Amino acid sequence: MINDIQKSIDAINNNLSILPTDTKKNKAEYIKYIDLQLADFNQKLKQITDELDARYNKYVEKYTTGTDLKIDEKIDILSLKFNNSFFDSYERMNLPYYIYEIGHYYKEDLDKTNEVIFTLIDSFEKVGITLTIEDFNYTEVVSKYMGSLLGKKEDIHQVFEMLYWENPNLINQIELNFRYLYFKYKKKIDGYFKKKKSSFEDIINQYKDNHTAIDKYNHTSIKYISSLILNKTVLLTDVSEKNIKSITSELFLKEDEANHYNLLKLKDSLFEYKYLMRFIYIIDNLKKLFEHKQEYKGVYNNKFKEISKKEKELFKLNRKINSRFSSSDTKLMRNNCIIELYRLYRELDDLKINDTIFTSVNNDTSYYNLLMIASANFNYFVKLLKEQNDIISMNDINNNIIELFKFVYCNDLNIINNISITEDKNIPQIISDRYRLVNINIGEDKITEDTVDSYLKNLDNVILSYDIINNKINTEELEFIMYVNQMKEK
Repeated sequence: MINDIQKSIDAINNNLSILPTDTKKNKAEYIKYIDLQLADFNQKLKQITDELDARYNKYVEKYTTGTDLKIDEKIDILSLKFNNSFFDSYERMNLPYYIYEIGHYYKEDLDKTNEVIFTLIDSFEKVGITLTIEDFNYTEVVSKYMGSLLGKKEDIHQVFEMLYWENPNLINQIELNFRYLYFKYKKKIDGYFKKKKSSFEDIINQYKDNHTAIDKYNHTSIKYISSLILNKTVLLTDVSEKNIKSITSELFLKEDEANHYNLLKLKDSLFEYKYLMRFIYIIDNLKKLFEHKQEYKGVYNNKFKEISKKEKELFKLNRKINSRFSSSDTKLMRNNCIIELYRLYRELDDLKINDTIFTSVNNDTSYYNLLMIASANFNYFVKLLKEQNDIISMNDINNNIIELFKFVYCNDLNIINNISITEDKNIPQIISDRYRLVNINIGEDKITEDTVDSYLKNLDNVILSYDIINNKINTEELEFIMYVNQMKEK
């Protein structure tokens, strides 16, 4: 139609060039001729516009209507921890995270710090421990502050201001009080979790079912597949026949009906490799620690005994301070005792991973279990993160935790489940050899931490091209929708 219109325009221009305009009559005929042609073109323009609208609406309805998949991909870390018997009760209550938050926020946001304190109290409540003002007796300033906070009768900002100048380490001492309370009630807390019927497997199965449903939807929903093109998440040139052939000519050893399925499996393997490389620093660190396993026997328990002894000394000094025998020397001794306890508890945090290695890691422990161990030790994981970035934010810590949990708990992991801590396998070679057996040529030299993303992008494009064909999606029709949208914007 465009060619016909162009021919008509050329003919009209030619006629206009030869029509005379030298007399009044000829000028009238000239104008009349133009009016007739304009009327004809307006009629044709309406026909074209109507046809464009009809075709556009037909294609839009075809590619943008359909059922959306309403599945929440968010992972509930708290629920996973609380129901996971692999974690100890300290981690299941999420106490190390909340205690870290107190240390992070107390210099920046008192209201946020108080929220965390109430969250800590609530975490005890969830395991059957109702904390009262009497539980907060680490020091007199802790008692005063927590009494005001729980009583809610005073302006807590004014109370903090007054107590802070009396003892700038107030928040640190509240943290120590919570640590003390966990160990004070540990037997009861452990008993709660021992009796609790874990729903961990149900939670994990639900996440995996959701993942399967989303994956199926992404490969079968015409609306979703088309949206990738229409929203320009993927360019049409990426899934063009020319581009796909250039990828598959190197990728496939021969044409085979199973190529689509095998590409999906290869994508899973490369994804697993990518995230293993993302967290390889954990594996490497645990391997180094494992070399000294026998040195860790009893060290954690001895440190805890040292803390218990020091806390007995603290409470003895507290009683003396509250008596008529108090002196400046007593307060100094008490302050030094608290400083020492703060250091000891942090050393206890560091030793926990060593104790786990001594009790739970052997020559057959898989990479998968090593990552599970890291996910079950918040302080250890954060310590490794801070070695990479000392000023890491809470938001970044949360994102890293979510990433680790999603990888470990929400995927079927075949590679890292079959490599032990004492092995040093060539994973790119394993992947390359595995998929060469099913007609896919991917050299191990091309599977690196730097190239895996580009490989995954190419695989996504090839898989999407299969999905487009299998779902009978016409990319020319999608291109037409985008063309009309662009015209409407102008």
